Amino acid sequence: MSVILGLADFSRASTYHPSIIGHSTYQRCCISSPAAIYNQLRARPTHSVGPAWTTAAQYGCPKVHKAPVTIFAAARNERPSTTKAQPHISTAIFTGTYATIGGIALVLAPKQTFGLLFGAEPVPLGWIRVGGILFTLIGWYYLGTALADCKGQGALGFYRTTVWSRVALAVGFALLVATGQVPATLLVLAALNLFGALSMHIALGRGGFNKNESDGSEPVMKM
Repeated sequence: MSVILGLADFSRASTYHPSIIGHSTYQRCCISSPAAIYNQLRARPTHSVGPAWTTAAQYGCPKVHKAPVTIFAAARNERPSTTKAQPHISTAIFTGTYATIGGIALVLAPKQTFGLLFGAEPVPLGWIRVGGILFTLIGWYYLGTALADCKGQGALGFYRTTVWSRVALAVGFALLVATGQVPATLLVLAALNLFGALSMHIALGRGGFNKNESDGSEPVMKM
């Protein structure tokens, strides 16, 4: 059984450290949820480059198990990033902004927007709007991930963004079907995305990650 046991103080929340990934040892550890372990470690931040261990003696865990421990990733204990300090965040925000604007333009004015680059006459307006919704979804992914990364949430921001953005996609597809712009078979994709969003929301809840993180640390763990 592999148990995530610790976090480390690295310069990037989403950067994996080669000397830590896959490192295994034996340790008496608390049998707890990933979120509980993460919160315990966050309450006692480490300033070393090595792992911060959770043990039964340290946290008084009632359930103790001796198991092989594998450390997969790390999370930082530093201030949230800024777009000036992180050029990749600025690039993602730029990409997400133009994708969102372009997608919304395709939904609101499909013929005029699509016609700027292509001939819009052969393409039904409903399908142009479908493309606009998908383009907007991509933009939201970029924006949601980048803005969450500014807060230090890293990949967790992407997972959360996929929940509300896919719900919005399902609603958009349903509206296009309801107004007769596209065939009813598009509801299959709407249902799949709604199911995917619900599944991710439940998964985040089981991991204890549906609560807002105030300090921006990113848990990356696997049980």
